Amino acid sequence: SFINKDDLLSPENIVVKDSLSVIYEPQGEKLLTIFDLKNKTKKKELLAKGNGPGEAISLQTILFDGQQDNFYCNDVAQNKLNVFSTQNFNLLEQKKINFSFATFTRDINNWIFSIAGQSEPFVFLKDNEEEKRFGSPVEISHVEPNIITQVLQGPIVVTSTPIKKLAWFSVYGEVFQIYNYDNSNDIKLAKEIVVSLPIFDENGALDMNTKL
Repeated sequence: SFINKDDLLSPENIVVKDSLSVIYEPQGEKLLTIFDLKNKTKKKELLAKGNGPGEAISLQTILFDGQQDNFYCNDVAQNKLNVFSTQNFNLLEQKKINFSFATFTRDINNWIFSIAGQSEPFVFLKDNEEEKRFGSPVEISHVEPNIITQVLQGPIVVTSTPIKKLAWFSVYGEVFQIYNYDNSNDIKLAKEIVVSLPIFDENGALDMNTKL
């Protein structure tokens, strides 16, 4: 009730931690808006549209850091990871990632990215240095794995106690996977549930008969 209607034209992502809410609004003058829900105030607007310094084009994941007073969002159009302070809401860094990624999560000093168009759909980035690709692509007859990962994207989350596990689900095809990554050199699929896969045509595109 306290938020101006112009700040919520067509929000695509809303993330809340404690009393802070970060909203991705692609139709606004700035892409991100920070609200203090406890005090019912707007704190700041961030990221003008563009491809210059301090700007972004298309955001996807917003993530609060449980270890540091930071939050992150990724610009999928430019493969950039934007790092913000939750103390003063300043943009601290725009990290260029050397591969295309759709969503991401963080485990202490390690990053995990989901990537599209690859047979192995995840990248484990240890201490910002060592890259390890992993993941078991969902099998669909007569469709290449890299085409499947291009379509089956979705959010990823991790838990570190008592065993390190990663879970993700597809927003399109009702696929759910859990991986055990206690040993980052041997990341294994622990559970997979496939409810209803999309239908692909002979060119690898979504078929008109798919439930979408």
